[in-house]
Amino acid sequence: MDKSVLRKKVVDYMYGIAQTEWTPEESFILYNSGLNGCTRMFGVFRKGVKYKGMPYINLNMSQPESFDRMRRGSYIPFKGTEEELDRIVSPDRLISAGPEIYTDALKNGFTFPGNDCVLAVILAWNTVINNRPEVDGMDGTTSVLPGQGTGVLAVGDYDVSDLFGFNTDKVAAANGEARMAKAYAKSLPGDATCYVRSSSPGSPRHARLTVEKPHVEYKKDENGVDVIDTEKSYLTQLDQAAGTPSRWIVGENLSSCHVENHSFADLFREGSLPITLPELCEDGAYEDEKTTLTDFAIKAEEGVPVLCGKIVSNRQIISLKARIRGNNTVVERDLIPPIKPNRVPSFHLREFDLGKFDLSGTFLRPGTEYLLDLEVTVSGCLGIEQTLVKDHRFKA
Repeated sequence: MDKSVLRKKVVDYMYGIAQTEWTPEESFILYNSGLNGCTRMFGVFRKGVKYKGMPYINLNMSQPESFDRMRRGSYIPFKGTEEELDRIVSPDRLISAGPEIYTDALKNGFTFPGNDCVLAVILAWNTVINNRPEVDGMDGTTSVLPGQGTGVLAVGDYDVSDLFGFNTDKVAAANGEARMAKAYAKSLPGDATCYVRSSSPGSPRHARLTVEKPHVEYKKDENGVDVIDTEKSYLTQLDQAAGTPSRWIVGENLSSCHVENHSFADLFREGSLPITLPELCEDGAYEDEKTTLTDFAIKAEEGVPVLCGKIVSNRQIISLKARIRGNNTVVERDLIPPIKPNRVPSFHLREFDLGKFDLSGTFLRPGTEYLLDLEVTVSGCLGIEQTLVKDHRFKA
């Protein structure tokens, strides 16, 4: 597989995250105060206004394929007037609006779907990742640093043998600006950068996806040798939450996803390490997407139909839909729930046992015949549903 094709797939998915359009049915406020290791986020979302990109959310993760169904009914509408909403332009104004409005906004910060900086990168990477066991641990900023057992590689030849207790600024300093600049200059679209200040929850950390080839300029050093000009050279990157003004969705700012140029000098000062995947490297093994269903059957246990079988994919299984038709009724059920809070790494799900789905909670009437369809969506397939089972006839 041409690596430029794979890299484009990663970048396109990241843009898909940033350009997902949605319009609230009701106005609401979302606020995360930044406690317990979360990132501070403030958003005023207005009924009928079109927004682009999912909000910055730490715990209720989503992606383009799941965002629309997850967001519906996931928030408490704003209870005040339009005039009161107009005055809430900052967290301080939110607090002064009263305890009920403030409490609703805090609840929305944990129930409304979205994603954070590193999850957005991981989901974009998931379009090409051979979903192997080692990536199960890839669920946060420290886990996408090289040498953490998740398969993430360093771009360039900088040394990561000592991560200094997850202080990547010290890693960068130990390697030196010139060596890190050469590494940034080797970054390609689909690669990323990540920095962490210690492994403690709430410590500064951020990840971004590189979306264009690096812009590199040179200058003469004191010996007349051409060296990379770190102030003028930069990476063009797309990330979720590029700083407080971008995270705060209010007024004219309608997205927390932004494309920005980051100079090599700034990347070095913050301690950002350039990273990539084996699948994106020239010698990296890549497999075409393959999703199979084995041992499928519907069995009766104590008079209740039970689904049997296992779905296995080398990509992330995003969703699985069951459609049951019969008795002049059609019902669709999502068998795989969207990514849940508490950062359960279901965004690397590669197997699903159909026995986990209970048909007894559906509308089935004993003795009646029905038809069953099963459709799966996996990462890297542009949200296209693949039919695993079509018109399977069974009797309740």
